[in-house]
Amino acid sequence: MTDSIFIHPLAEVSEVATIVNGTRLWHQTQAIPGVSIGVNTTIVYGVTLENYCMIAAGRTVTKDIEANALVIDSPVIDFSDICKCGINIKDNKTLTYSLCS
Repeated sequence: MTDSIFIHPLAEVSEVATIVNGTRLWHQTQAIPGVSIGVNTTIVYGVTLENYCMIAAGRTVTKDIEANALVIDSPVIDFSDICKCGINIKDNKTLTYSLCS
């Protein structure tokens, strides 16, 4: 495992995105506020990660990820919708994003 983070100079990364060691963000990538990216993950050219999405460790993301998505597989599969506090809301329509505010 590598102990470094690579962020291309042309990538746009929010100050409140959580990025850990081994992550690589290539040019024209956008990590919007609240994004969490697991260790040893690669986000390729031109991908946008929307608000509060979570990417599991060791993934290679080649397409845009919607807000509040939990991504756990490679190739990327949108596994679930989550609140910014991590609660699964896809299967429980009574929960709202405001519960964790």
